[in-house]
Amino acid sequence: MLSEDQMRTDQKEWCCPLKCSEKISFGDFKQARTSFWGDCSEKQQQQFVFSFFQVAGGTTVARANDLKFLIAGKQVCRKAWLRAHHISNGRLVVNSDLKAQERSEGKRQTL
Repeated sequence: MLSEDQMRTDQKEWCCPLKCSEKISFGDFKQARTSFWGDCSEKQQQQFVFSFFQVAGGTTVARANDLKFLIAGKQVCRKAWLRAHHISNGRLVVNSDLKAQERSEGKRQTL
């Protein structure tokens, strides 16, 4: 996890024309980051991202573009959500691929 100064810098960086990062308080930004990076193992972090897809309803990379990214109940752009959680876009895509694979394997087992 990064220092508070770095978190403040990250929050102020431009994310989109709507300036989504500015819609959330620093406290909410910090909470998003600490919920992901707290004392979580890599497996727990992966579960965090998986649970995001379960809650948001996305299961594939194609649908990932249609997801609603929320921080403290406020909708933000994908870039602001990723920055708040300090997750790379690649990690989100890899986890969405794994989630899609997990679901398709589950469907095959029930047939």
